[in-house]
Amino acid sequence: MSPPSPEQVLEHALARVDWQPVVLGSEPRRLDLLPLRPSWPLREVRVRVHRNTAVEYVVSLAEPFLAYAGLSASVEYSDYDDSLSTVGAGDATADVELVWLDLERFAVGPELADWLAGRLRAIRARTLAPLLVVDGTGPAAAAYDERLGHLAREIPGVTVADLSTIADRVGDGFVDLRSRDVAGSRMSARATVLAAQRLGLRWLPAVVSPQVKALAVDLDMTLYRGVLGEDGPDGVVLTPEHEALQWALRDLREDGVLLALVSRNEPADVETLFASRPDFPLRLADFTARAVGWGRKSDGVAAAAAALRISTDAVALVDDNVGELAEVAAAVRMGGLVHAADPAATTTALALFPGLHGRPRTEEDTLRARDLAAAEERTHADAGDADAYLRSLRVRLTLDLDATDLLPRMAALTAKTNQFNATLRRTGEAELGHWIAGVDVSVVTAALADRLSDSGVVALVAGRRTTDGRLLVEELCVSCRALGRGVEDVLLAAALGRLMEESGTSSAAVSYAPGPRNEPARTWLAAHSSSPVDRPGEVLLGWDPDTCRALVGDSPVAVTWKGRP
Repeated sequence: MSPPSPEQVLEHALARVDWQPVVLGSEPRRLDLLPLRPSWPLREVRVRVHRNTAVEYVVSLAEPFLAYAGLSASVEYSDYDDSLSTVGAGDATADVELVWLDLERFAVGPELADWLAGRLRAIRARTLAPLLVVDGTGPAAAAYDERLGHLAREIPGVTVADLSTIADRVGDGFVDLRSRDVAGSRMSARATVLAAQRLGLRWLPAVVSPQVKALAVDLDMTLYRGVLGEDGPDGVVLTPEHEALQWALRDLREDGVLLALVSRNEPADVETLFASRPDFPLRLADFTARAVGWGRKSDGVAAAAAALRISTDAVALVDDNVGELAEVAAAVRMGGLVHAADPAATTTALALFPGLHGRPRTEEDTLRARDLAAAEERTHADAGDADAYLRSLRVRLTLDLDATDLLPRMAALTAKTNQFNATLRRTGEAELGHWIAGVDVSVVTAALADRLSDSGVVALVAGRRTTDGRLLVEELCVSCRALGRGVEDVLLAAALGRLMEESGTSSAAVSYAPGPRNEPARTWLAAHSSSPVDRPGEVLLGWDPDTCRALVGDSPVAVTWKGRP
């Protein structure tokens, strides 16, 4: 299938904007959902459902919500089975394994979750697909849900779907015993629609779709009522609904979502606005990037994404003006558009928007904003003498071997890193956990800090010994947050030296796959290989363990290993 034309991209983007009041509404109605037919291409995902209750109604109602997220689902249902006795059977071709249990038939408590852990491990032994597990509802499920949260951290690739959020919201209206007799499920009609909405917008996109890393936010008529250039800083009105929207944006920022201010206003007026309005929950410092001026909104979004060191397709624009949304959609590839015509509806839309929720945020997500703020100060440091520059920053690398507690961050690195990613393999959390648990592959992670900020874990290198006695690197990625400080050589020398030591090898090759944005990785490989790097394949490095030790020993960067003196 040929890619859509620019005109089609714009048409598809605006069609999704038209769907927003229905699909992202607080109380979607079946009658409003039935006429919706997507005009844009969808990516099919295969979902295998393990259940003891009827969920077909939920899944069928999820179709328009999934379509809004760019997905369609091909679903295979198990028999009704309280014991989940068949979870270890079948092929490994599903993209998602969904476990949905009605707990009414069990004695609910942490022991039930411990039993479920064995069933989840049986699925994990068969497949590396993400496991999506629906939590319990009602007061009796509290201990079960707490234990389920621990399981999500213990078993690689497990995500909890929070059906309990819907139960808490609708209260006694969550259960309709008449529905159990007719449809095989205790959930009421209202709860079924809300569960379908969450399945299509939050739960499935969280495990199969790219993450939205940042929100580009407009000012006038979006964060307040009024126009700054006409009403002045004191004349714009913070309505209760706009205040709630600003708090929602602050909460997303605390959860690791980056905020960028993209506004057609005078920069000095915007600074005065935030300085003179202490009633605003959002402060100017909450926006990690700012693109304020009279240029095109699309140029502002692109500039903000560049400042955040991410692609525009990882950014969603929040704007009250449909014309601005259309201009941006026509000019740059976006991660989504949110029409902010009504502040209360916008708050609801952000709570459901695909890619913003459901995937665990790592510590590095919360560190990113501070690290980006420190990047500008680093550029003013004297880099004329590379060693003096690194000493002035007091750069520290802390490396770890086979750290199972870092699996979510490892998976995020392989999925998100594009520039310095040699293999583009995109290894998932489950497979990384399989590597660490086995004897064939070792995984090194590296955390970076300097006197200005803590960047967290910024690199991953995984390698195995081949039959001819070499170290073959299956994953090599360094976050763009670590680039520009001249630490790539010492970081990778430390990692590769340790991997050669662990595998008993004296040479290393890197699996290389060219991509549209990984030129920095290709350039680095070419600089350290005796052969050209112009096609996919294995690239032999000119490093042995002695070379790696010398590079680390001669560097002004402080390198330490966890668990080693």
